[in-house]
Amino acid sequence: MDNDLLSRTKVFMHPDRFAEWFNTGTTLPITAQLDPTNRCNYDCSQCAGLRIDRNAELSLEQMTRIIDQLAPFIRGIEFTGGGEPLMNKQTPEAMVYANDKKISVALDTNGHLLTPRIIDQILLSNPVYIRISLDAINSAMHRLNKGTQSNESFEMVKKNIASLVAAKNQLTSGCTIGVAYLTDYSDDANTISDFITTAKNLGVDYAQFRPYHHSNANFIHTIEEFDPLLYTGNFKTPFSWDKFKILFSRDKYEKIRGTYTIPHADEFRIVVSATGDIYPDCFTRGIKNFSYGNLLTDDFKDIWRSYRRKQITESKLQQPNCPKQCYYDALSQALEDINVQKNNDKHNNFV
Repeated sequence: MDNDLLSRTKVFMHPDRFAEWFNTGTTLPITAQLDPTNRCNYDCSQCAGLRIDRNAELSLEQMTRIIDQLAPFIRGIEFTGGGEPLMNKQTPEAMVYANDKKISVALDTNGHLLTPRIIDQILLSNPVYIRISLDAINSAMHRLNKGTQSNESFEMVKKNIASLVAAKNQLTSGCTIGVAYLTDYSDDANTISDFITTAKNLGVDYAQFRPYHHSNANFIHTIEEFDPLLYTGNFKTPFSWDKFKILFSRDKYEKIRGTYTIPHADEFRIVVSATGDIYPDCFTRGIKNFSYGNLLTDDFKDIWRSYRRKQITESKLQQPNCPKQCYYDALSQALEDINVQKNNDKHNNFV
């Protein structure tokens, strides 16, 4: 069910970086999101990317140049967007290049372009995971949420996911494949049940639930009841789990405002947009005053050590256009609690 903090953040799996942050307040990032393109084949009704240049796209040479700059310290890159990453036909090759540089890679896609040829190319990069934003339980919902003109899109994406699962199994790949659903006020227990059933029938490893940014509808208790240990018989069918998992982001549903005034988690992650600009996180992507600098024109370490980045980090949460999601960051809160403990406790060596 819900990933615990250690599992979700992975920061504590990198004790060298954590120790550096603990001692100095800064470190080099562990993970990056890389946007190969802002172009998209869908027109999602709740798209969060309306503030970005929809035509921006990185060439393969630009992506490899960015990867070369990140390779000495980045442990994982998620190819995402902006737009639909597979709209850039060179994304699979960039993924292979990053893997060859000993960087773990992952892909976040809407699944529409997962043809057998592209699936084979992607799997060559040994991805750690591929997540498909399905966001629907039937063709009508898919057409409405994704802004497609065809009733066939939903079934086609499901067929593509089944092909991806089959190719993964044939290669005995360790890649984790999941489908994601963004919940909103109109959803209910039956919707969640139907999505879980769809996911299980596709043979994927997990179904993931997250709320739309604008939505305050909290589905934690509804989702949790699908856990066999908590099942009360309220829904259609208790599920046989085997290795199948249900994931959800507790902090994104609870929206508990943190006590931190500095977004500590921004030391461990970056977003590199399709224009080459570096942003602290996915929420600030495309907001000009949060860009640290541009990797197509400047060296990463110069950007990272710059006064501009320091100023953005220190003032981010005080900026009037800082997205409200930045205040609900479970990792930043955990790191804040560690800072408070470090500074105030006189008995650090005793449990």
